[in-house]
Amino acid sequence: MAGRQTLSDVHHQYSHGDIVVRKTTEEDLVAFYPSRLDRLEAKAAGVPSRIPNVDESMLTVCLKGFEEAPLIIGGNQGDRVWFVTSTEVQGLSGKLKWSIRNVLVQHRDYLLTKYETLWNYMYLPNTPHVEFLVSIGAVFHYHTVTPDNFIMFTINKEV
Repeated sequence: MAGRQTLSDVHHQYSHGDIVVRKTTEEDLVAFYPSRLDRLEAKAAGVPSRIPNVDESMLTVCLKGFEEAPLIIGGNQGDRVWFVTSTEVQGLSGKLKWSIRNVLVQHRDYLLTKYETLWNYMYLPNTPHVEFLVSIGAVFHYHTVTPDNFIMFTINKEV
């Protein structure tokens, strides 16, 4: 049926208020500069702070009308999920941050239709990300803390 969106089409384009989530482009990677805490996390993990390549799972969060300025880039490799915030996110209003949370919850819910559990390791000193993950249902497994301050989190369908 022409014009009908399927769930797999929709998961690549969400919006809430002034926030849009869409597929990531190579141009996004050029324009994106990670926040200080995300750069520290990358350094602790021994990976580049700049995202090297676009893959099909990656999504970009941006403001309507400013789609060329990515605020967040994230993705998943199967059930392992991740996101990186730009230097601009910290200065956003509470209303915009709430809209970002809402679109990311929509994407979480989509991924939980495909996977029983979402997971990854989070850098404990990145407090804003830890707080965000808790707000969307992440459970941190404190017995998994690594010597370099990473901790495993999971998000289950029972959220």
